Amino acid sequence: MDKTTALSQLRHAKSAMVRWREYAHHHMVSGAVVGSKGTPVSPTECEFGKWFHGRGAELLGHIPQFCAIRDTHSALYEVHKQVHRHLLSEELEYAKQQWKHFTQIFHQMLDAIVALEKDLEHQIKPQAAA
Repeated sequence: MDKTTALSQLRHAKSAMVRWREYAHHHMVSGAVVGSKGTPVSPTECEFGKWFHGRGAELLGHIPQFCAIRDTHSALYEVHKQVHRHLLSEELEYAKQQWKHFTQIFHQMLDAIVALEKDLEHQIKPQAAA
């Protein structure tokens, strides 16, 4: 495995995930419906998910830290759907509660991605020095 390539792709996918969160927040505030154009409804449809379940799995799928991200990513999408269901039902307080939960899960996932990045960086450093 080319760890430098894997790290670069992981960073790109992480950036896509951060952009998606901002996009999700914008759509939550504006009331866009999940499944509308540009609003992924499954964890395999977003840019991060496409990489994660494709090339990411090929490069890093054997690493337990990588595998642990899958469940968190799926949970993030489930909560995202719940936020929108509550918004559509005009249950704004429930939507706000779910958004807080979404944000917590998002940060857990981001922390896991950062930990994986650091692990890959440490694996690359000895190779660069050799």
